[in-house]
Amino acid sequence: MNNIYLLYGEEKQLIEDKINNIIDECKTINNEVDIIKYDFMENLLDYVLTDASMPSLLSSIKIIIGNNAFFLTSNLKKTDFDHNVDNLIRYTNNPNPDTILILITDSSLDERKKVVKELRNKACVLEFKKVNYPNLINMVEDKLTKAGYKIDIASIRQLLERVGDNLLNINNEIDKLMLYKLEDKVITEEDILALVPRTIDENVFDLIEAVVDKNNNKIFRIYHDLLNYGEEPIKIIVLLANQFRIIYQTKVLYQKGYTEKDIAGRLGIHPYRIKLAYEKGKLFEENTLLDYLNKLADLDIAIKTGQIDKNIGLELFLLQL
Repeated sequence: MNNIYLLYGEEKQLIEDKINNIIDECKTINNEVDIIKYDFMENLLDYVLTDASMPSLLSSIKIIIGNNAFFLTSNLKKTDFDHNVDNLIRYTNNPNPDTILILITDSSLDERKKVVKELRNKACVLEFKKVNYPNLINMVEDKLTKAGYKIDIASIRQLLERVGDNLLNINNEIDKLMLYKLEDKVITEEDILALVPRTIDENVFDLIEAVVDKNNNKIFRIYHDLLNYGEEPIKIIVLLANQFRIIYQTKVLYQKGYTEKDIAGRLGIHPYRIKLAYEKGKLFEENTLLDYLNKLADLDIAIKTGQIDKNIGLELFLLQL
């Protein structure tokens, strides 16, 4: 085993799985493992390193988990103290053999920093990227198959449409479905529709479809559903603008010859969302999408400057579509 790990990337569930694997591996050596967690937004790096250097009072193996190691990235955050990364470099050269130090950040590493270069040389550095859509399908199928359950591809797609690409949410919903179908161990689309709640993005896409159909009843039914779910009008405005922007960008890039994979990489968006945006883009003219984006931007300014009430402003926007 390594004594120092640096785990980084957007996929928090995979990072959590890796940490659990490290803990389980340590428990094969000694069943009693001392686990201590720190947040570098609140705790000084020097304090964490001092703890890492000290023997555990409870067991022979100590695991120290340091979240938000932003000082290893270019995304510097404001705190009331400065982290002395030189001491981390010194620690990497002489780590405590009885301590497993795990540093975590959800941002990309700043490869120019000396401390990052040292960690790449001395520690186990692992990146956890967002899982692409085909692999998500495989992961869902694999997890259910290993647990003795059956599910078809159409049902998996339905699950991902509802949950999105967040692995933590996906796993939570799978656990719920497995508990629900504990007896026959067959998960169907009907089960997913009955148990898995719709994501806000899915509701926003339905709202956009209602806009295309000029169906005012459906527009306001979905809008009021979003309000009942506790979504603020300002957030709905931002989500609508984001979806219209993605649809516009996808439409333009497709016309320029970009593939779905190219567009997903260029925009930093999951390929499945690009696929949905492409389908919606067929229903809009480019000028119409730009007009909606401009109106939403004007509405956002009007609300924030007190020119119009947020609820009235958004309802007027929806009525004018």
